[in-house]
Amino acid sequence: MVTPMRNANRVVWFSLFAVFVFLAFNRNWKFGFYNYHDEIWADKAGYHVFLPATFIYHWDAAKMPPGTDYNTGGGFRTDAWRNGILTKYPPGVAIMRVPFFLAAHAWALISGAPADGFSPPYHAATIIAGVAYAFAGLYFVWRLLLLLNNRRMAWLGVIGTLLGTNLFYYVVEEPGLSHVYSFFLMAWLLWKLRLFQLSDKPLHLYAAALAIGLIFSVRPVNMLFLSPFLLWWFAIHGRERFSNVYLWLRAAAIAALPVLPWLFYRIYLENHGFEPYGEEGFIYWRSPHVFKVLLAPENGFFPMSPFFLLLIPCLFILLRKTAGTYRSLALTTGGIFALITLTYASWWAWGLACGFGHRGFIDFYPLFLLTMMRPLADIWHRPAVRFSIISYVAICAAVVIPTSLHWPYCVEGPYWNWERLLEIWAAF
Repeated sequence: MVTPMRNANRVVWFSLFAVFVFLAFNRNWKFGFYNYHDEIWADKAGYHVFLPATFIYHWDAAKMPPGTDYNTGGGFRTDAWRNGILTKYPPGVAIMRVPFFLAAHAWALISGAPADGFSPPYHAATIIAGVAYAFAGLYFVWRLLLLLNNRRMAWLGVIGTLLGTNLFYYVVEEPGLSHVYSFFLMAWLLWKLRLFQLSDKPLHLYAAALAIGLIFSVRPVNMLFLSPFLLWWFAIHGRERFSNVYLWLRAAAIAALPVLPWLFYRIYLENHGFEPYGEEGFIYWRSPHVFKVLLAPENGFFPMSPFFLLLIPCLFILLRKTAGTYRSLALTTGGIFALITLTYASWWAWGLACGFGHRGFIDFYPLFLLTMMRPLADIWHRPAVRFSIISYVAICAAVVIPTSLHWPYCVEGPYWNWERLLEIWAAF
């Protein structure tokens, strides 16, 4: 029998999901298609093209409607001479979007809409898929925080992340990008690893391995950032289980499965003479733009995700006042945060081009929350602290939501134009 509390939680989650699906359609659908508001445009088209290329055109570029690559913002290109469909982006997003794409394709065939992979049903499926994965990730974060803290801390983490960071923007305005997918995978990975710790059931480890493979296939650079956490987890929780070699070999094989399409596509690109990111690189490695990545009004992390300013004091609290697992987790999380910052600060496009806040951090929000909520839970019983934290989350939402809904997609320089940022916020 389902308890009233569980029913209430389901109502809350489905209601939130429905509200954000409405917001996402309201923000994207009214602008039409084949423009920068579109969810199959530029980078987002580069992720999407794997699906029509596989299921409709069978990787025959000659069969694609002429000009599709140009009309979708250049996220991919068709090479008539080599008959290739070329994109620099990995296929992980497309893999995760397969059920939504097939549903859209069936809808197009039934309704009489063009079944070409780029007509309105496919745009709708892209929006729904992004919102669905974002909320699935939030749900797993909530379940994880329930296990480790309490119900109030779990909801505080979810609400603070959804309304007080740039995740709000990428759910409502840009659900076609890869970051909500990586956010979901990180939350799923943490949840499954925790269940494996509690139960020792191999299925949980296999699910975690699948998440790791998908994390690589969605955004390969995230494996660089994830590696310290995996090493930490194995050192703390995995060594006593290492005697079961076949368990880990099966897990490794499952992790490799989502990587295979990426490897096959890289071979395909080599055969077609295309080098992804060939003219891009870490040109600022000698003088990384650290302060811009973290603080600049244009695409800086903290101005658009002020909720995670709490992460900094929480890390120090854990390092000073705790020992054992949480202290080592704080060291690992702090190291990952620094590694993400330095890596993107060295990249040729340090802010990852047009966006709202630095989107490179979104993928690791579940890990930040796992670390951050522990010290907050320890002081939550104090009324003054409780009032201060709730007030701060409300202030974060008051900053993020109006700015997000009025964000002009790209903000022209200079990088430290706080007056321009204030104008955008006040214009709402």
